[in-house]
Formats: sequence, structure tokens, C-alpha cells
Amino acid sequence: MSAIGIQSGVRFAPSPTGRFHVGNLRTAWISEQLARGLGQAWIVRVEDLDPLRSKSHFWSMQQSDLHKLGLVADQIVWQRERLHVHRQSLQQAFAEGRIYPCNCSRREVLEALASAPHEPEAIYNGKCRLNPPRNLHENVGWRWKFAEADGHRDPLIARGELREVEPAYHWACAIDDADGGYQVLVRAIDLLSAEPIQREIRIWRRPDVGAAVRVFHTALVVQDDGSRLEKRTQGVTLDELKISVDQLLEAFHRSFDRDAALASLRQAPELKSETPPVLREAASQLRLRELLG
Repeated sequence: MSAIGIQSGVRFAPSPTGRFHVGNLRTAWISEQLARGLGQAWIVRVEDLDPLRSKSHFWSMQQSDLHKLGLVADQIVWQRERLHVHRQSLQQAFAEGRIYPCNCSRREVLEALASAPHEPEAIYNGKCRLNPPRNLHENVGWRWKFAEADGHRDPLIARGELREVEPAYHWACAIDDADGGYQVLVRAIDLLSAEPIQREIRIWRRPDVGAAVRVFHTALVVQDDGSRLEKRTQGVTLDELKISVDQLLEAFHRSFDRDAALASLRQAPELKSETPPVLREAASQLRLRELLG
């Protein structure tokens, strides 16, 4: 079993698919604040799993923005460098009967590969779990088997022939989070639906640490009309904002109750129950005008 290296820390995981917007920057800043407050390393895992969308020059711009805010990682991990680990763990899961092949098309189940699920999980009809396919096409999907026999919660975790499989978001993140032994994962509240799936995979991978990982969800920064910020949204990158770096950091401080967040993380019980408490900011959304004043 391959470990990442540092066996504790607070993890922030950006995707190098474009310039950071202010919401990405706030989540990065919060994760660093929590790491320092807990006396832990701040670890940045670059989620470059999708080779078509992930570009090194995007990461260079993102890292430059982090440095302008005074955020310097104690360790940087590149997710795709662990592709062999993702594949080996999938072969192990198959041997143990924890995953099964699915011939359903992407259109049929409305799921995308190698992208974070920003909407609730599509409900799978359980077709291939109830009637396992005999002939697998080259683009076969692989699903994690939850306890329910109907397969409705079974997520797509990889696609392709098992030895050369391309892992999806849930699988790669859960395996890396388990192997990394992180104390806290920090992600925005729009990824709340990912946690039950990834938690179960983490526990399967590393029963000793998988259940103890805490996940802190930050508020989602949205446009003034309530719509999502995207990396292509105009006017919301560090260079485009009409305020200085110092003013932006002041805005982050005003909007985030650091003491309350640290208290919730320190007081959280051992997270070994099936439905652990959700650790999060009080507000689910934060409009730009509220953040920037």
C-alpha cells in the first residue's frame, strides 16, 4: 500500500483547469488558516487527473495567486503521479467483489468522468448490478458497490479496461486521502454529496485512518444573483478584482469565523459512526457583495 508521505496535515485540492476565482482563493486561504491553527502541515494536492483539461500553465498561475496571498504549501502532491496506485487499488477492489462492471452509457446515467460532482449524484437504475454484463466494451465503467442491493447509490468510479483504467474523481480522491493520512480535508459545500461515497472508499482502503478523517466544508461564494462562480466567470480572479491583496485578505478574515471552525474540528468526536457530523461554516453561500463589501 503506497503512502503519500506526510502522515498528517490539512489538505486543499485544486484542479489546474483555469485561473482561481475568489471562491477558490477563499477556500485555499481557509484551509491554510485551519492548518496553522491546528499546528498541522498545509498540503496542496493538485488534482490533474483529467489530462485534457489539466494544464501546467494553469497551475503556475494558481500557485502565483496563492503566493501573492502569502500561502505557501508545506507539500505539493500531483495526483496523476499516483495513477498506478489508483489502478492497483481498483484491481484489489475487483478481486474482493467491491466493484462491478457497468456497460451503461454516460448519457444513460448522466455521470461525467474525472470531474468533481458539483450537482447531486445521478440516481443509477442498478441495471448492471442486477444483471452483470457478460461482454464488456472497451469503455466499460466500474461502480463501487454500496450495501443496498438495488445499486441506486453505486457511483461510477472508473472507466476502461481494468489494467489501464482511468479512475474517476471519487476513486482517486478517496484513495489518495486515505493513503495521505490527512487530519482534515477542506472543500466547498457544493461537494458535500461526495463525502458519503469517498468516506466508504477511504474506510475500505485504510480502516485505521479512513473513518477518522474530518472534512470541513466552506461556504460557496456566488455571484450577486446567486449563480455559481466558474473559472471562466469574468471579473473574479485576483488580478481582476478591484481591491488590493490586503483588502481581499481583510475580507476573508471578516467573513470567516476561524475560532468557531477550529473549535468544531477539535471537539468533533471520533468519526466512526455511519453518519458523522457535517463540519461546515454556518452559511452555505456567500454573495460577492457580502464578501467584498
